Parts: sequence; C-alpha cells; structure tokens
Amino acid sequence: AAPVSVCMLATVCLVRTLIPAGAPEGAQSTVRIATAYYQEHAGDSTGTKLGGALVNALIFVAAIGGMTFVLFLLYKYRCYRPIQAYFALAGFSIFFTLTGTLLVELIQHWGLHVDWVSFTFALYNFAVVGVLATFFSPAPMTLKQGYLIVTGVVTAFIFTFIPEWTTWVLLVAMALYDVAAVLAPGGPLKALVELAQERDEPIPALVYETRGEQERYEPSLP
Repeated sequence: AAPVSVCMLATVCLVRTLIPAGAPEGAQSTVRIATAYYQEHAGDSTGTKLGGALVNALIFVAAIGGMTFVLFLLYKYRCYRPIQAYFALAGFSIFFTLTGTLLVELIQHWGLHVDWVSFTFALYNFAVVGVLATFFSPAPMTLKQGYLIVTGVVTAFIFTFIPEWTTWVLLVAMALYDVAAVLAPGGPLKALVELAQERDEPIPALVYETRGEQERYEPSLP
C-alpha cells in the first residue's frame, strides 16, 4: 500500500503545483494514443463525449493488448534482445525525457537558477542508472523500488492530461482488460506468467518487487 500512497501523493502534489486549474483543453493531445479518435470539447453533448471516449478507450486497450501479445511472442521464442532494447528505450524515455520535462517545469515554476550543463549531466546519469537498476544490473531493492515509484508518478501525471470522459471510460476498459488478460484462458498476461514460471525466469516487465534486501537481484532477462 505504501508505494501506491506515495505515487498518489506525489502525483497530486505535481498536479496542484503545475496545473492547479486543471489541464487546458489543448493539452489533451499530450497523450495522443488516448485521444486518437476523439478530442473532447466543453461544448460537446454527453452522447458525443461518451461515444468518443468509448472509441478512444477501445483503441488504447487494443494497442496495449497488441503490444502485450508481441511481447509474449518474443519471449516465447526467446527473442530477448528486442525485449531488452524496448525496455531500455522505454525506461530511458521515462527517466530522462519525461522526468526531465517535469523537473524543468518545476524549476521554472519555483524560479530556481540551475546550471543546465550540470542539470543535463545529472539527469542523464539518473536515467542510465535507472535503466540499469530496473532491468539489467544487480542493484539494491530499495533503489529499484524508488525508480519504479518514479515511473508510476511520471506516468500518472502525464495521464492527467487525458480528457475527463476518456479517463473514466479508459479506467473501466483497462480494468476489464486486466481481468481478462490475467484470468481468462489464453490471456496474454496469464500465458506470459505461466511461461516464465515454467522456465523459472523473472517476468520481463516493470514489476514492483517486495523481496527482502538480502535476496540477490536477478536480471530481468538472460
């Protein structure tokens, strides 16, 4: 419960600090995949908003399901390099690009004076350590958990730019997809977990771990 509470608290603080009046209408295109079909406008009717939100949610869930299926196929046929490359790119994008953007916004909001060369250097090292600690190298469990919390906070903050109707419909759609993917026979996440258990290998994913500090960290993929 503690990691979830930390993520929620940090996200709320970011929202109250950077967008206290809520995301402006034009900012909804920030998360393009969630507004691929319909961009909500204040003057739209309830039916239009609901219909557009349903299509947006279906597109988003389909994209997530497709990516999960591709991940399962790559893992099944032991194509580990593409998986490693994808997670490295995704992790670096979160820890460097998205986290850096948020930090720049906070620096400007608070009027701080920062040496941009030092800032970029520190941010780059933060991102590289995050990618290595999260996916590839032995690292203290607390460090890995901290980076996963950062991932959750950054992702949650970015998703606050999704329009209200799409947000609520998407939450329901993703909850239903998670149930089907994990519990339904042939679900991609269920199949992935079962295959990882058969091979006695860690699951190739961003998973918050709660093992004791004394246990050694295993790389996410061979």
